[in-house]
Amino acid sequence: MNDSISIKLKQFLEERRINSKDPLTKETRIETDLDITGTDAIQLILEYGKHFNVNVSEFLAAEYFEAEGSFPWFNFNKKRNKKTLTISHLEKGIRAGRLDEEIINS
Repeated sequence: MNDSISIKLKQFLEERRINSKDPLTKETRIETDLDITGTDAIQLILEYGKHFNVNVSEFLAAEYFEAEGSFPWFNFNKKRNKKTLTISHLEKGIRAGRLDEEIINS
């Protein structure tokens, strides 16, 4: 993460991360590694969109983040069926000017 977009995105996430002091990499998972979920995750995506001028209106947050108050780790038999959103995906969104399934899966 050494180009201008990567550096700015890293700074943005460092200011908002809730947990973990592990170094941020392109593979860092927003929910799992940074413990950003529920309404905090929605707020992060909205701030990200505004800060980086990224259209997030088609981003399907419910497919990537647990709902507020969900604690799936207490039920070890329940499989988590959420998709993973990484820093690399957010970076792609900045470069494309939008964050949606097409950009995330490109």
